[in-house]
Amino acid sequence: MEIVHKFSDALFTGGEQTILSQCAKMISIALETNGALLSFLNGEEGIGRIRELEKRSDKEKFRISNAITTGAIAPNIIDKILALLDQQDNIINSMYNLAREIRRYKVKSARLEKTIINKLIDINGLAESALKALRDMYREDDLYKIRDLREIVEDFEEAGDEIKEALLDYAYSGKVNFKDFYHLMETAHRADDILDYCEDSSDTLMTIMSSIIS
Repeated sequence: MEIVHKFSDALFTGGEQTILSQCAKMISIALETNGALLSFLNGEEGIGRIRELEKRSDKEKFRISNAITTGAIAPNIIDKILALLDQQDNIINSMYNLAREIRRYKVKSARLEKTIINKLIDINGLAESALKALRDMYREDDLYKIRDLREIVEDFEEAGDEIKEALLDYAYSGKVNFKDFYHLMETAHRADDILDYCEDSSDTLMTIMSSIIS
């Protein structure tokens, strides 16, 4: 669903409104990718859809980056918007990288595989909530509400850290062989990257809004 904005004309130039509206579309792609990742984790579909969305994200990022140079954007926020684009694109890249790791290595223990998948589904749910909070940040024009939403994203990221730590604890428990250990390590960090980039995006968007208002 396309994001509808309420950015005040008093705060933004027409160019800034246009560019931020386009940046917000990356969150829509990320939410769609997260849904495709959930289907993948549940064994309902393959990795193809995630790859298609990752390519779409790259094209959108390239298009928006080019548009920034021709828009009426305040010079002090151009670098921040470019950083925001990178971070949002990295959310989607991290989802694709996680799916690739799951596809590449099959855990022999059905019990361990179920444990991993269940933890990843938990992180997927946190990512969906974090992305929706990011979407709401784009829809807001009240700086205090935007700050509250940024803190919500941070809370989801911290909850994801706890799941990551649980996976790492299991990896170091001595109950898994070397290949499973490596897979657990890679999976935990790749899943955590998704929420890390959500938090980075919320921080950067908050900085952009603060710069414009101040």
